[in-house]
This record gives sequence, C-alpha cells and structure tokens, in this order.
Amino acid sequence: MKPHAFLLAALTCLAAADDARADAKFRVTPTADGVDVPVFLPADKWNGTAELAPEGAANLKAGDAVLVQKVGDQIVFILPKAEAGKTTVWEQPLAKAKATEFGFAKEDGKHLDFQFGGQSVLRTMIARDESTKESKFDTAKVFTHVFAPDGESFLTKGTGGQYPHHRGIYLGWSRTGFGGKKYDTWHCHSGEALRFDKVIAEEAGPVLGRQTIGVKWTTPSGDPILDEARTLTLYRQNAGDAIALIDVDTVLSANYGEVELNGDPEHAGCQFRPTNEVSEKTKKETKYLFPAEGNDPKKDRDLPWAGLAFTAGGQRYHVQHMSHPTIPEGNIYSAYRDYGRFGAFCKTTIKDGESLRLRYRLYIGKGEMPERDAFAQRYAAFAEPPKVEVVE
Repeated sequence: MKPHAFLLAALTCLAAADDARADAKFRVTPTADGVDVPVFLPADKWNGTAELAPEGAANLKAGDAVLVQKVGDQIVFILPKAEAGKTTVWEQPLAKAKATEFGFAKEDGKHLDFQFGGQSVLRTMIARDESTKESKFDTAKVFTHVFAPDGESFLTKGTGGQYPHHRGIYLGWSRTGFGGKKYDTWHCHSGEALRFDKVIAEEAGPVLGRQTIGVKWTTPSGDPILDEARTLTLYRQNAGDAIALIDVDTVLSANYGEVELNGDPEHAGCQFRPTNEVSEKTKKETKYLFPAEGNDPKKDRDLPWAGLAFTAGGQRYHVQHMSHPTIPEGNIYSAYRDYGRFGAFCKTTIKDGESLRLRYRLYIGKGEMPERDAFAQRYAAFAEPPKVEVVE
C-alpha cells in the first residue's frame, strides 16, 4: 500500500478575494519554535468555512491558507511553522477547501482503527476472550498499535514475544491498591483486566481524528476497580519524516472506592513498546535522548520528555514521549532498555468519587533521532500551546 497519505498531502486551498472575508480574526502568538503545531481557537465567532489565511493575503496561494476543523466549542488548525513570540493575525476567507480527512473503521469486538484517506494509522485492540487461560491473558489489555508507513505492518509490539504483557501504547500499574488489596493491572498475570466497554465519542475531519473509549479496570473476579475514559487524538502532520502525532488524554475515575496507583518505573504508567523485532534483531541500535546532557532517568525526576530511536524493517524510527506539566509530581521516565520499552510512571491516589486526568503526547517519525532542540520545541508547544486572542 502507499505511505500514509497525510504525510504527503499538501494543504489544498482555493483563491478568495478580500471582499469575501468574514470579520472575525484571531491573533496567534507561538510560545516556541516548531513545525506542524496544533492551535485551538474559540469557535463562537467562526463562520463554518474550511480555511484560515494570514491577514493581508488578497489572493490566496498554495501554502497561504490552512485547513480548519470545528471540535466542540473550538476550532483547530495546524500551524505549518511556529516562531516563538512572532504574532500573526489569521482571518476567515469564504473559500471551501477539499482535503483528505481522518476517519474510523472497526472490526466488531476486535479492534478500532484511526484512518487517514482510508488507510489505517492507529489500531486500538479491544478484544476480550475468556475461553482459555491463554486467550484471557492475551486479551487482558486495551492497547494501541501504530502502523508503519506501509499501512500494513506495525511499528509496535502486540501479544507474545519478549515480555508478552508489553503491547503498543498502553497503561497500567503493577501495584494498584483497591479495597485493601493490591492488583497488578500492568502484567495482568492473575486475571486482572482492562476491559473495553464502549465508544463514547468520535469526531474526524481534515485536521484531526479524536476518539474517546470507555475502559473498565477489573479484579481477577471481574469486580470493577475504576472507570477510564481514554481519548486519543491523531493530528494532521505535513513534515516529511512524520508518522503520527498522538495525544493520549485519559481520565481515571474512582467510582467504586479509593484507588492507589503504585508500582515502579519499569512496571507502571503510560508506556510505548516498539515491535518485537527490536529485541530479536536490532537492540544494539537502540538509543535514548533526554532534555539535558547528563540526565539520568534512574535518578532524575519530572523530566518533561524522553526520546527513543530504534530500527525495524531496515528503517530507523524515532519516538518522543511527552508528559504534560499537570502530571503528578515525581514522574519518572523508564528509558534505558535496549528492546525499546519506555515511558513515564507516576504514583498517586484517587480518592473515592474523584477522578485523575493524565495527559501525554507521542510523536513518531522516520529517520535518526532529531537534535535535542527539536524535541524541546515540540514539548514546549504541548506544555504551553500558542496564545490566541480574538480581534474584534
């Protein structure tokens, strides 16, 4: 199959004259340099057209306008190039753009796919089969695969292989305290499970695809521990090395009693595991990168991000795992294993009847590890998005 269409598609725009513009304008000021930065604007003044253009462009040309999508009470577009502190006023032309869009596909009871132009980019595994001991373990977790650019193979690991509980992009805590007992929602060896419940919401357009699913965490006997509302957002990216920019935004609700999230950096949190090929063939080529020279993930706390580079199918790839500043203090990155499993671990307690929101962003790209500054810029855009003001 062809490479992901959204990596190759140019932003399509149509010409519009000055006198065809709406009055609403938005002043956007990036807080950091970067490329393909998501920007969210208030939608109450939006007229429903498909593009934004920088002020002063009498006749739009390719690259002058960007696609816009309404998401709830906001609109979102991808800023092609961000320069820290450089303010641009964007306004609404009435031209309607045609562009490839995100979408969803599913195989009932098995998986949910994020697609772009009809090609799958992400696949969330939702099956639950309790017919045998083996199938019960193999379907104990809801996790998400990332497709390789060919749209057929995965860059992430599924069941089996080295450490069979490591699967794609996934969450869990090896010492989950509930009802006076400890449950292992990381390994799930004793029958604990993270069970898919339902699709709560979906929205898709030319700028992003977003899906929220319900996941119920249960004890070995099937009793509920907590309820999770897990939202994945996949953004349009146009840079040549981009595979996916993914927000993992999850809300854990202690609806059945107080829950303690505990464990250790290697067996808890939100983590990413590349394909098992890395552990079998290419682990000597695995590399990590941190925000500052000399950072030690085994000692340093609250690192904002960590980077991984690995080889699969003869191709180099890199992943940046980012933790939002709202993550509980003491966040620890496990990022040193040669087979490539890495991610962030925090420990906290969710009181009875309360909820905890955890936010992460993952960027997956082709090629060698970028320079540290590139990762720092991308993190800054996540931690402090561009500032937006409405110009009356």
